[in-house]
Amino acid sequence: MPQPMLLRRRLIVILLGTVAAHAAAREPATAEATSMPTPDPSVAVPAKPAIERIDDTHFRIGAVTFDHQTREIRFPAAVNMTEGNLEYAIVKSTGKVHESLLVSTISATHLNLAFALLNYPGKDNDDDTVWVPFPKRVPPEGTKVSVRIAPNPDTTP
Repeated sequence: MPQPMLLRRRLIVILLGTVAAHAAAREPATAEATSMPTPDPSVAVPAKPAIERIDDTHFRIGAVTFDHQTREIRFPAAVNMTEGNLEYAIVKSTGKVHESLLVSTISATHLNLAFALLNYPGKDNDDDTVWVPFPKRVPPEGTKVSVRIAPNPDTTP
């Protein structure tokens, strides 16, 4: 091993040893026993989404309605793109609008909850302990998803 490299390694070892010895010699800070802070009443705790029953098969969560018999989900949205590269199916108006098909004001939590209540699969791979950078984009067998965009009769000219 060349002489300068050997000196550099020794210097690093000495420096690390000095830092470790200095850190070990410091007295640990004593923590005082305190009680839990009282909650701040001005901070709003997010409410659990209320699921409202419309009829025998239809339910509503915020602005998202769904039918547990047909597994259909409906929500208000506006068409954002008719051509170009598509990155997202739906975003909020404050999201990445420039690369999404639809823009809506619905809560993502409400939409996700509707999908969960209708037993739609929520991930691409079954083993959530393994990160897959490009998971298969083939839906599980038996899962059919179709998207229909219909004009709102209240806003049609």
